[in-house]
Order: sequence, then C-alpha cells, then structure tokens
Amino acid sequence: MRDIEPRTNRLSGTFAKFAMLVAVAVMMLVLAGCHKAAQQGGLPGEAPEHGIVTTDPEVVTNLGNLTMELHGALHHHSQGFSNFDEFVSYAQVQPPPPPSGTKYAISKTCQIVLVQAKK
Repeated sequence: MRDIEPRTNRLSGTFAKFAMLVAVAVMMLVLAGCHKAAQQGGLPGEAPEHGIVTTDPEVVTNLGNLTMELHGALHHHSQGFSNFDEFVSYAQVQPPPPPSGTKYAISKTCQIVLVQAKK
C-alpha cells in the first residue's frame, strides 16, 4: 500500500513563479529602453552619474514618482530626453519644486535625481 500524501496547492507556487518572471521581464524592458535612449544620444554627455543624496521622505517619494513617470514616457518616446525640462514637456507632468539650491536632472541610469543648481 502507498501512503496517500495530502495534495499541495501548486497553483500558488506556479503563480508566484509567473509573477516573478513577468516582473523580471518588465525590468529588462525598462532597462533596455533606458540603455537605448543613452545610445541614441537621448541623455546628454553631462548627465550625472548620481545625484545629491537626500533623507527627506517627501523628496525621496517625489524622486521615485518622477522616475516612474520617466520610465513610462521612455516607452513612448524612443529617442529619450536630452534634459529634465524636455521630459516634463513631453510627459506633461507638474513636478513639485525641488529643495532650495537644487534642480531635477536625469541621471545616466535613467533616474530622476537632484543636482546642485547653477547660480
């Protein structure tokens, strides 16, 4: 006689694997689109590698939201954007004002970052 083992729910495991695969595919598309924009000259040569690090939770949230908008806009605007103002104009977003002495910029890694504003 064989022991009868309880049947496990494989659907949740399969769904989790599928969801992970979809998440990886989306990230690859986002990164590929950003890489394509950089290759086509969509990002200026003076694009910052990293921005000013901030610990203000509101500013961090704003940067994350703007970055998501940028990634969405890059899927529709294959040439990329030469600067933050071009992105804002194309995406028709109204960014909150940056902290005093800073401005928004698009980094080489296709993230919205803060940089020192020129006086």
